[in-house]
Amino acid sequence: MTLVSNDESFALGFFSPGTSNNRYLGIWYHNDPMQTVVWVANRVNPINDSTGMLKIESSGRVVLQVQNTTAVWSTNTTASVQNPVLQLLDSGNLVVRDEKDSNPEHYLWQSFDYPSDTMLPGMKIGIDLRTGFQRRLTAWKSWDDPSPGDLTYGVELEGGPEMGLWKGLRKYAMSGLWLGDRFSGIRDVRSNSIYDYNFVWNKKEAYYIFSLKNKSVLSRVVLNQTESVRKRYAWNPENQAWDMFSKRPSDDCDIYGLCGPNGNCDYNKLPICQCLRAFSPKWPEKWKSSDYSGGCIHNKPLNCQTGDGFIPIMRVKSPDITNLQVNKATNLKECEAECSKNCSCMAYTNLDFTRGGDSSCAMWYGGLVDIKQFQSDSDGMKLFIRVSASETEHRKKADVKLALILATVIAAFSGFLLVVSYISRRRRKLQASTTIDTISRSESLTDGKTLVSNGGSFALGFFSPDTSNSNNRYLGIWYHNDPNQTVVWVANRINPINGSTGVLKIESSGKIVLQVQNTTAVWSTNSTVSVEDPVLQLLDSGNLVLRDGNDINPENHLWQSFDYPSDTMLPGMKIGVDLRTSFDRRLSAWKNWDDPSPGDLTYGVELEGSPEMVLMKGLEKYYLTGLWIGSGFSGVRDVRSNPIFDYDFVWNETEIYFTFSLKSKSLMSRVVLNQTESVRKRYTWNPESQTWELFSMRPSDYCDRYGLCGPNGNCDYNKLPVCQCLTGFRPKWPKRWNTSEYSGGCIHIKPLNCQTGDEFITIRRVKSPAITNPWVHKTMNLKECKAECSRNCSCMAYSNLDVTGGDGSGCAMWFGDLVDIKQFQSDSDGMDLYIRVSASETELKKKAKVKLAIILAPVIAALLGLLLVVCYIRGTRRKLEEGKPSDAAYEFLAETGDVPELLRSIHISLLCVQQHPEERPSMSSVVLMLGSHNELPSPKQPGFLFYNKPFEAYPSPDNNESSSRNEISLSTFEAR
Repeated sequence: MTLVSNDESFALGFFSPGTSNNRYLGIWYHNDPMQTVVWVANRVNPINDSTGMLKIESSGRVVLQVQNTTAVWSTNTTASVQNPVLQLLDSGNLVVRDEKDSNPEHYLWQSFDYPSDTMLPGMKIGIDLRTGFQRRLTAWKSWDDPSPGDLTYGVELEGGPEMGLWKGLRKYAMSGLWLGDRFSGIRDVRSNSIYDYNFVWNKKEAYYIFSLKNKSVLSRVVLNQTESVRKRYAWNPENQAWDMFSKRPSDDCDIYGLCGPNGNCDYNKLPICQCLRAFSPKWPEKWKSSDYSGGCIHNKPLNCQTGDGFIPIMRVKSPDITNLQVNKATNLKECEAECSKNCSCMAYTNLDFTRGGDSSCAMWYGGLVDIKQFQSDSDGMKLFIRVSASETEHRKKADVKLALILATVIAAFSGFLLVVSYISRRRRKLQASTTIDTISRSESLTDGKTLVSNGGSFALGFFSPDTSNSNNRYLGIWYHNDPNQTVVWVANRINPINGSTGVLKIESSGKIVLQVQNTTAVWSTNSTVSVEDPVLQLLDSGNLVLRDGNDINPENHLWQSFDYPSDTMLPGMKIGVDLRTSFDRRLSAWKNWDDPSPGDLTYGVELEGSPEMVLMKGLEKYYLTGLWIGSGFSGVRDVRSNPIFDYDFVWNETEIYFTFSLKSKSLMSRVVLNQTESVRKRYTWNPESQTWELFSMRPSDYCDRYGLCGPNGNCDYNKLPVCQCLTGFRPKWPKRWNTSEYSGGCIHIKPLNCQTGDEFITIRRVKSPAITNPWVHKTMNLKECKAECSRNCSCMAYSNLDVTGGDGSGCAMWFGDLVDIKQFQSDSDGMDLYIRVSASETELKKKAKVKLAIILAPVIAALLGLLLVVCYIRGTRRKLEEGKPSDAAYEFLAETGDVPELLRSIHISLLCVQQHPEERPSMSSVVLMLGSHNELPSPKQPGFLFYNKPFEAYPSPDNNESSSRNEISLSTFEAR
């Protein structure tokens, strides 16, 4: 039995999560086909059978019992009322109230005070400061075990308010201080179209809450123990699935204290951990090896007695609130004075916690931990940190020096403009002495000079990726107009140059050589063609090419950097294999942020049977795109409609490669591998904020991990657990499967028998299995493909190879276990896969369909018969002038029994309704029309229709139970 909310948004009832046989009392979305659970009562004490019963005691306490005796869960209601009522509200809140209370929002108990892993609109996550009562989210332990895990989410009030994600007793990701309209550590998302949010902090309570901007849009926040994240989902009505809207942590810089005390985490820099201004690494050697736990210390020691100073740090997340003190202050000057008095005060800022309320002074003591740098002025806050007075004096002198320099430069530049305005009439442009446009035999590139592409998009030169004291220099290509100098290609990845003695030359043979001190070669091209006038040129695509200066065809390249990519894929670049020479173009990640040498994360084409793209970690497959099916990869959602880029996968006799192009030349997009996170990310350039924004990521979710659900498993991210067995299969090791150990996968429920004949069933909207054991044929149709697979007893599945041509074309067959299948929800994603099962399985399915048809046939016949009866009564009995049915109608009801009860039993109300009778022609006009040769008028809507109408509940006169109300309106036909 289920208790359904008034608008049927939510339902309360008993359920079993995943493959577990345990029963729990919970609340779920009533119209969600996945039955997404949002609250569980007996999380700690499951019921192992179907004897669970929920009751309300006379005292008003709600009790969940087993076999009507043992209580496994109950509310803590203490108030005694005469008529307690348990009600499920449209918000998903389960409440106990007094039926006689005139205030419907006066609750004796409510489930919103005891959340599970999910936060719903209107729910408060926070603390009652009067009683100390806390409302916190707690993750499920696993997909099929709703008992509390160690991942929790709630309010932290150690000095000032913020939201915190905890793993056990350890802080994991903090939101930063509430600034009155947002949290300092989270980007401003007020402009989103789905929800609004607020943080309330007063003398009574402190809590976070969100509301929907449109009631037709569903959104929820849920904790995920497996991934250690807090995710926000929004319901997609088109594909009937939950789409991820955001997650926390959103990047590495959200991880608590990653850069140690006085460190500043900047996800847009390499390395991401930087020291705050006027600070340096405490342990430089460890810092270089990406161990940031020691953090940073002041460059110059503080001297509180003689006086220190403060410098501002812009657009940052507030430090950890453990050592925070908040005092009343009217302005920033008073706040600085208060902090200056206390030698332990390391930073301060002026805050408005209540959005328009009184201003407060926030001061931090000790090391400043968990600071994150933002790029946009609308994000983060302004923080003033204590430094040595000499640091501030140095800055003041630098400012004065800069002002003098600028004044001189401006004066000189004004005069220079007069000269330039004259010269510019005759010259197209001036080039700086440090830049060149091409490199020939007589011209070399030394450290300090750059080769810039014609359109100014890219630059080639020497750089150091480490922002500390490393002397390593690399020859690389970067975005010329990107202030962060984002590098896209590196020549000497394995052999860095120690110092600024690097020189790039073109030898007489046409080979490009990178030398140290003009002698030792650390990198060179493999060009073997000798030309008279070799020229090295950087194209606007970011491709560094070697060509013959005398060749009239500018696209005839003797060598190009696009053939030897680093960690980044640019538009026009081919990632794939030349089948004639077996030359393989693959991306390989940087080893870490300050070391461009190749890591073990690579991305390229997989050619075992049929081509697809693969992300490898060393020699192990990590993520596969699935087969190319003509319009996209079967394992990647369709993104053709995006406004930024288009893509293609070319597979012919000479080469196989993946490539992408920009839909507008004004846009910038790149694909890059990240060794630290083991992901392939696509970024797009935001010209307003001058930053790279994340567009997509692979793997995108848990189900993208290669072979997660084992052989013959199907990973469905919208189900609990995510791993399901394919239709016709069961877990190979049930006990391990129930503990989320899916490596054993699934086996056939009934054994195959190829000699007597097996059958195939269709699995829709799935990613193709791994291509380790496939066979492909490009011209065979689906019928021929099935016949070919049926003949081979080792063939476990088949499918079309190209689904773009209506019925599809080509044939792909799989032999052995089916690994790495993923389930999609939208019809535009995935492919249809036909898998081999026992003939008895298909017979069972056919019998089920026949049985359903047998059940439905008499029901439909009965409904049609009832319709005829009702319409007959209307056609043969007139309504009395008072609007009451005739005596004959009452006699009919008496003879046929209780018709309303009959209708109640089949839950349908049939109405015969005549619509617009004035538009119907009379009988005489019909006769005239039939006897004439004139064109007949267009037909109107049918005179009668019948439709379903939902019931209303009304109290039965015999008892207090509710029943369904059914009405029959009787009327007669009138002749025309």
